[in-house]
Amino acid sequence: MTDSSGIFTGTRLKMVDDLLKRYDFHGRSMNEIQKLLGKPNRDEMEGQKHLKMYDLRDDLNFLIFQVNDEEKVVDYYVRRE
Repeated sequence: MTDSSGIFTGTRLKMVDDLLKRYDFHGRSMNEIQKLLGKPNRDEMEGQKHLKMYDLRDDLNFLIFQVNDEEKVVDYYVRRE
């Protein structure tokens, strides 16, 4: 299901939107994140960025945490496709 602008509006994305409104993940360890969300689906390098990715829907939408060498979150966002 999508809204009038074509953005997917499924339950998981709504849950993630709510999660991101409630929590600031900057500086948290991936260990803390995994206790809350479980193990990421993907662990990738994008240039110099180390990304931990949670699949939200059929490999199209991801909750992404960028981490530093100490596995601390330096940025996070949702990639919607």
